[in-house]
Amino acid sequence: MDPNELLVKNYMDLMWGEFHEASKHLQVAPLILAFAVIEASAKLSAPEDVKGTKGRFMWWTEPFLRNKNGEPYPASDLYGARCGLFHEYGAESDLSRNGKCRVIAWTSGGDDRHHGKAGPTMIILSKEAFTEDLYNAGIAMIDKLEQDSAMSERFAKRLPSIFGASFIGDTNVR
Repeated sequence: MDPNELLVKNYMDLMWGEFHEASKHLQVAPLILAFAVIEASAKLSAPEDVKGTKGRFMWWTEPFLRNKNGEPYPASDLYGARCGLFHEYGAESDLSRNGKCRVIAWTSGGDDRHHGKAGPTMIILSKEAFTEDLYNAGIAMIDKLEQDSAMSERFAKRLPSIFGASFIGDTNVR
C-alpha cells in the first residue's frame, strides 16, 4: 500500500469510523462530530484559493453531501447550524438571526418522513438520514481523491496537520 493510500485509510478509520459509530447511539455528539468531519475533510481537500472555515465548509458540502435522491444539502443552512451548535450551543446562530440561513430542526429515532421539508426560516432534517448521507459523502470524497491527483496531493500533504497534535499523556510528543 502506498503512503497516500495508508494516510487516506487511517483518515477514514479514525474520522469517519468514530463519527458513524457515535451517530447510532447519541443525539448531539454526532452532530458535533459531523460538523468537525466536514471541516477536517474540507481543510484537507480544498484548493488553496478557497479561504477560511466557512469557505472550505461550503466548498466541500456543495459537491459531496447529497441526500438519497442525489440532491445537495443546503450548505448555508448547515454552516449556520454548525455555528449555532459550536458558538451558541443551540439551533440559532448569528447567521439565522440575520436571515442568512434557516434554522435546522433535527428529528431522531429513524423517522425521516419530514426530512428535507422546509419553510422560509426552518428546515427539518433527520439526524439518521443526515449522518448516513454524510458517511456517503466521505465515500464520494475518497472516490474524487482517486480521480483528482491535485486534490489527492493536497489531502496527503495536509493530513499530518490534522493528526499531528499531541495529547497529554502522549509519550511520542512532537
